[in-house]
Amino acid sequence: MVDPVKPEKFGAYEDAYTKLKSEITDFHDRLWKSFMRAVIRETITDGDPNMVYTYFRQVIKNNREEILVWFQKLLLQNFSSNTTVVSNILHLLKSEEYSNIFPEGVAIAIACLSSQRDDIKELALQCFENWENPDCVKYLKNYSTGVQWLDEYVQDVIKELTDVKDGNIPDVSVPNT
Repeated sequence: MVDPVKPEKFGAYEDAYTKLKSEITDFHDRLWKSFMRAVIRETITDGDPNMVYTYFRQVIKNNREEILVWFQKLLLQNFSSNTTVVSNILHLLKSEEYSNIFPEGVAIAIACLSSQRDDIKELALQCFENWENPDCVKYLKNYSTGVQWLDEYVQDVIKELTDVKDGNIPDVSVPNT
């Protein structure tokens, strides 16, 4: 196969080209491994712009299926044993546009609604809230946690998503004083 970047007649620069291409591949591999370690070992929080969010946005653009399949595998491996990993996945998913993570990211959030932990359920609900996609109402309308504050939150999210669908977006402008 012909490399589309490499000119046909590279001559004396062929070794430099090969070395640079290898260095770029090595850098990408190291960055990917750093990202994986961060998702597994660190605690990702909202409003904490860091390498993890930046790299996730790049990966989701270029290797969408790869990252979402990896997230699904991580979720299955850690669902009941490592809530930090599950929480990190949800934080990253909720930061992304719905269209970029559908359907795998949505399936992950739906699965997390069945968690034994209320904080994981809350994060899953935040995903739906942040995505602001009215299609998500169907995933939430028959959902009940049995915890009053969470059930109220579910209803609030459903209302917000229904309002988006109906075009009834509340005015959040600051009143003139």
